[in-house]
Amino acid sequence: ARAQVRQDDEIGALAGNINKLFAQLSDIEERRKNLDKIQQDFVSNVSHELKTPITVIKGSLEVLDEGLIDDPLEMREYFHQMLSDARHLERLVNDLLELSRLQNSNFEIYKTTLNVTDIVTESVRSMQRIAEKKQVNIRFDNTAGVVLFCGDYGRLRQMFTIVLDNAIKFAPPRTDVTVNMSLEKRRCTLSVSDCGSGILPEDIPYIFNRFYKKQSHQNENGSGLGLPIAKQIASRHDIEITCKSNYCDRTIFTFLFTPETGDEG
Repeated sequence: ARAQVRQDDEIGALAGNINKLFAQLSDIEERRKNLDKIQQDFVSNVSHELKTPITVIKGSLEVLDEGLIDDPLEMREYFHQMLSDARHLERLVNDLLELSRLQNSNFEIYKTTLNVTDIVTESVRSMQRIAEKKQVNIRFDNTAGVVLFCGDYGRLRQMFTIVLDNAIKFAPPRTDVTVNMSLEKRRCTLSVSDCGSGILPEDIPYIFNRFYKKQSHQNENGSGLGLPIAKQIASRHDIEITCKSNYCDRTIFTFLFTPETGDEG
């Protein structure tokens, strides 16, 4: 309860301090409730994500164990499906551990001065083969030249690769995924855009939440943890990451950050 005393003396000062304490305790309680809800939702989501592949693997093993399948080709299909589900579980667990590490403020990332252009170029090169399989072309337009930045090379490459992989995943065949990097007023902008199916406006606020997944055949093997991991890496580097999308048209992810120096190349 709040103290209702309004006096310009020691009693009034005590009442004021009690009310300040009340406000602080109320804020702490609200944060505790929010944290409890986040933890409950996390456990619920993890349980749901783990349950499906485990159920499928268990069902397949029971069928094989009972000898209900004796056709070699059909048995091979069962083994292939179980291997696929096991790989999905492995990816999910690894992503959970990765996200947990990044969210821990005590987890150190090792920053050095590096050239962001090199990281983006390497990310584009590493995703080129995946893009070619989908008949998607990656275009990298860089007007910023050399952009020096203090960061963790491996983590930043991971962040860019996650978003680039996402763009390729949803890009239709025979279309472009465009990567643009520019420098203006000592702020560097890096954008990744695709001409895929887009994201509904009401879904955009949640795309960086854990286990958010667009329900489509392109994303059936996704863990729903890629963009949250990218968001955490961006936050640890003071990089602003945003998304804009016109449904059934174009989606653009943008990274905005301040380089150590201006344009050198």
